This record gives sequence, structure tokens and C-alpha cells, in this order.
Amino acid sequence: MIFYDRRHAGIELAKKVSKLNFDKKNTVVLGIWRGGVQVAFEVAKLLQLPLDVLIIEKIRAPYFSNISLGVISEGGEVFYNTKSIENVGYKRSEIGLLKDSSLKVVNKISESLRREYAQIPLKGKDIILIDDGIVFENVIENVLEILKLKKVKKVFIATPVASLDVISYFKNNMQDFAVININPMMTMEEYYQDFSPVSIEDTIDILSEFSSSQNFIYFEKILIEDLEIKLKGTIVKSEKIKSWIIYSNPGEKNEESFDRSFFKDLTNAGYAILILEDLESKQLEIAVKWLMKNKLYKISTPICLCGAVAKSLGSNISNLSLFAILNINDRLDIMNKKTLSSIYLPVLSLINQEALEVIEGTKIAAEVLPNSQIAILSKSERNQGKLVEYIIQWFDSHLPDNRTESWYSVT
Repeated sequence: MIFYDRRHAGIELAKKVSKLNFDKKNTVVLGIWRGGVQVAFEVAKLLQLPLDVLIIEKIRAPYFSNISLGVISEGGEVFYNTKSIENVGYKRSEIGLLKDSSLKVVNKISESLRREYAQIPLKGKDIILIDDGIVFENVIENVLEILKLKKVKKVFIATPVASLDVISYFKNNMQDFAVININPMMTMEEYYQDFSPVSIEDTIDILSEFSSSQNFIYFEKILIEDLEIKLKGTIVKSEKIKSWIIYSNPGEKNEESFDRSFFKDLTNAGYAILILEDLESKQLEIAVKWLMKNKLYKISTPICLCGAVAKSLGSNISNLSLFAILNINDRLDIMNKKTLSSIYLPVLSLINQEALEVIEGTKIAAEVLPNSQIAILSKSERNQGKLVEYIIQWFDSHLPDNRTESWYSVT
């Protein structure tokens, strides 16, 4: 079959992929950058599965551009092809400069893509791995090593075009695969009428198109460790993120005990959420640093604090990378006045109308806090989803470079 372009190939490939025995509730479609992403887009869209990019770069030998000496992944891991290195007469110690050149390419792509499109956690997932064509088995072998390192559950490989050697490799290694064309006579490019090079901008455009048509939300349990402190929590996020919320969940022991729909509504508004239980000030500091340094979640978006926040408001909070605080039904007056007076971040307290003691305590704290507001919510407002609406409006209005006059008046 001859394809008009990569997207046409993806439409046809989706028919084959749909027959594979993957877990439809626990599968991510992974397009290999460059050309694999456009093919993967159509597969993910038609099968209604999440889509992400596997950013890799081959280590290429001078004068042997078709030979891969190894592969570098987005995390900086290097996987060498020993046989290829020996065939071109190199020693592994001699390819340092070639490796560094490929690493720069990977870092440039990652920096461009991950500003808006964070990596999807792959641990424990079924993966449908897609490229626009697979000619050399040693490259795909390296890619499978990368996915093994990510502790995925099972990998299914799909491509519009594969060589006989690759098909033999799949069969010998009992690898599940879907292929349309096996190319004993033609080059891979000859199966496409349009085989134009794929740029970073093309990839961003395809991810943007996919993101606007789908909104997959992920719940992932995480563990943050810092010396003797261990924090168990949950990440809730979708593909596109404008800001992170660190949410202090009062006394909740596990993911099932909180209202998933509440967090989904926040995620649909563009907020990724790190949920932690009864967060104290030192733990908040650790959580912020972890979020900013973690390779998987490190993106250029600001962070805010939400939930039962009284225990979190230590004297060091102004030194953290936070831009706003939203307190939900927690008595801020339990904090000493000196600490409260040092918090210059904007603080909004949302209090249930029937919680009279909390209202009085919060009013006392508001007199000391330099930049504080209070909103009282009736039961009917809470039932109508006003809590989520207030949270979104408050944080949206205080996003850096997006500050507007507040919607709230002090009660």
C-alpha cells in the first residue's frame, strides 16, 4: 500500500493496531520523534488513547549516516549498538563527541516540547510504540531497552513499513506487532507520496491539535523522599498544563477517599495537581523542590497552594516558588501573628457558611495577613460547583503576567 503522507498511514495503521490485545484502559500511544508522531497521532485519535512523544536521537557514524552506533533518550540514557560500533571500526571510548552532539539534539527537542506537553507517566502502562518505518532491528532493540527502563507493562510495536530483518526480529523475540508493508524491494520513503522532513514546530502543532480534541486525565501515586521524610501523594494531570497546584488534603489516606470529579474539574481548567496529606511547612518546601527538580514533571509553569493550608504556612513560605494561596475551611488563626504578617502572597479563604468558628478565626487571621480575602459559600453554591469555579478564578487572576482585579470582596 502506498500512503499519501504519514497521517494517511496512521489512519490505515489504526485498523491493524485495533486488533492487538492491549489494555484499552491502561495504554499510551508513543510516537517516536520525528516521523512517528504524525502516524501515532491518527492511531491515538481513532482508538481514543493518550498520545505522547518518545524523544530519542541516533548516534550516527561519520560517512555512515544510515548506521546507528546507539541511541540517546530524553532522560540522557545512552544505549550502544556494539555490533555497529565494531563494524565501522570504532571503539566505544572514541564516540564521545558523537554522543555529545546527539545529546544536544535531544535536549533541544525536549526543551521545546515539554514547555507545554509534559511526559505521560509510562510505568505499568501498555505501550503502542509507533514509527513511520522501521528498517534496522538494532535501533528498535535500543528503544525497547529505554521502555524497559521506564518499567512499562507491555510493548506493542506498530509501523506502516518494516524490513524483513525487523519482522524476523519481532518473531524471534515473540514481540507483538502490527505492520502494513514489508519492504523487500522498495526503500521506506517510496511508500509515501509525501515524506517531508518533520520539524519541532510540526510536532508541537500535532500535539496541540491532539490536545484540543482530547483531554485525558491521569491519576498517579508518587513517593517523595528527602532524608528521613517520606511523602506519599497523588499526581492528577492532563497533557497540557498552565500551572501546578500543591493541594493539602486534610486527613485523607488514599486516592479513593477524595472526590475525583473535583480534581478532574481543576485539571480540565489546565491545572495539574500534586495531592499530599496534611502538609506542614517543611513538607511543603520539600514538595515544591521535588516538583521543580523532578525530570518527569519539571516544566516552566508556576505553582500555587490550595486546600487545608494552615499547617503549611511557615515563615519560609515567601521564599518558595509560589504565586497564590487558596485556603479551604481551615482556621488560619492557629498560626502566630508574626508568621501570618510575613506572608505577602495573595490568600483567599473559602469557608462553608455553617462553619461559624472557622469564619470567625479566619477573619481574625485576615486582619494580620497583608493580602487576604474571604468568601463564604452556602450549601447550594457548593452543590452547584462554585468551589471549583472560585478556585479556578482566583488562581487564573493571579497567574504571573496575568493579574487582574480580583472577583472577590472581603466579607
